[in-house]
Amino acid sequence: ALRRLAGSSFGAALQAVLDGALEKTSFALSGVAVVRNGFLVGERVYGYPPSSLFVINSATKSVTSMLVGIALGEGKLKSLNQTVGELLPEAAAKTPNSPAILVTLAEILTQTSGVQEIGGLKLSLLPDQVHRVLGQPVHRADPPVWAYCDAAISLLGQILVRATGASPEDYARRVLFAPLGIERFSWEHDSMGGAMSWVGVKLSPRDLVKIAWIMGDGGRWRGRQVVPERWAMESVQSRVAPTWRVPPMAVDGYGYLWFTGTLNGRPAFWGWGLGSQFTLMVPSLRLAVATAAARPRAEKANEQNTRVMGVIAEIVALAR
Repeated sequence: ALRRLAGSSFGAALQAVLDGALEKTSFALSGVAVVRNGFLVGERVYGYPPSSLFVINSATKSVTSMLVGIALGEGKLKSLNQTVGELLPEAAAKTPNSPAILVTLAEILTQTSGVQEIGGLKLSLLPDQVHRVLGQPVHRADPPVWAYCDAAISLLGQILVRATGASPEDYARRVLFAPLGIERFSWEHDSMGGAMSWVGVKLSPRDLVKIAWIMGDGGRWRGRQVVPERWAMESVQSRVAPTWRVPPMAVDGYGYLWFTGTLNGRPAFWGWGLGSQFTLMVPSLRLAVATAAARPRAEKANEQNTRVMGVIAEIVALAR
């Protein structure tokens, strides 16, 4: 339930920030949800029905990471050191000379696989998509270098299908969304009917904020262990330095499909979708914030990210 804090100084200040957030983001913001100490303390949807679902774009990757962690906890995946060849042996047998079959699960999750990106991946899905990815060159670096690659992340969908016997969508519904009380969501499919692992989920802001919240609360939801505690902790630890920036956040690292950094001097982690879809947690404040926003023109993306993150920074500044 939404905890009413209007009578408190935090509640009044939060409402003031939410009142001005739309204009401060040049009217790009679609929705915001704020959780403090496990309670939904603020929520606003701008220009849409309260029950609306919004695309979370590449924040889908953070959801996929959670599914990988759950599959590891269930023993359906063995370790992060497993290679693509071990995880997708039938596909690897058809491309035995592919350098991509030597890429490990850990390298995919940290965006250090070195697999060359496929331009327009979402628009060019083919029945042999896995083989197309396995046919890509691999440019490994020592030490590993962060390079954002949807093509590599797309392999996680088939890896989860083979390991769990279910599509990412169906697996998420059972092991993640249902335990979190997320009943309304959608998940875009590829040309073969499979749920995509790098993009495609739609959630309401109040459900999106749960994704970051449980990761900062040891993987627990209302006393139930949903994501393995160790995975929740290790996923949001920095393992490589990303090149993306989003002021006023000081971005300093990347875990298992989660960004890490410092906001207002406090460590934070977040999932990040194109167009400022954020699901963000500041563990020391027990504060989580999720945002939905319209897809910007390419030349406006950085500005929009900065404006939306600026609103989040204002919310974080209130929670002292």
